[in-house]
Amino acid sequence: MIIGVTGGLSTGKSTVASFLAVAFGAVVLDADKIAHEYTEPGKCAYEMIVRVFGNSILGEERRIDRQLLGRIVFSDSKKLQRLNQIIHPYVKQKFKEATVRILRENSRSLIVFDVPLLVESGMTGDVDVLVVVTTTVKKQIERAMERFGFTKQEALRRIKAQLPLQEKTRRADFVISTSGTLDETKEQVEKLCQKLNQ
Repeated sequence: MIIGVTGGLSTGKSTVASFLAVAFGAVVLDADKIAHEYTEPGKCAYEMIVRVFGNSILGEERRIDRQLLGRIVFSDSKKLQRLNQIIHPYVKQKFKEATVRILRENSRSLIVFDVPLLVESGMTGDVDVLVVVTTTVKKQIERAMERFGFTKQEALRRIKAQLPLQEKTRRADFVISTSGTLDETKEQVEKLCQKLNQ
């Protein structure tokens, strides 16, 4: 079974995915990690991104400065769309290959797709169950400022650039709120797995 876990900026997607991994032995495929791999110097997406956005986005050792690139694309929806068009095909292909390999080794494996833009990138058809992770905008901003060092304005800009959470929850099979404690989040994940096992 493939569970798609998505949400918005700093809603707690990776926390939910890690609970599924630890408590239920799920194999987590993390879209952000895969995207980072493909944007390393010498990798396929890297050359295209530099060609489109220019050398000004490069930092030390000619690596892409993600914060700088983020500021550019989250200020211009067309540029964000262009970046996604470059990266998404590589991520989707990697997910496909990894899924085939995992299921070949164990057809009963539980696989989690941890993908921030799962709905936007049209990957809902690739999952059996869609889980949307939500929290308040206030918490999203606080967590993004703490985790990524964003300013309040940067966090808000990124939140607004994503499909609204209400739109995602309308398409969800399950909704998990991370507005409470970690234990409360864990409890919801356990309930989710109980329902899936029925």
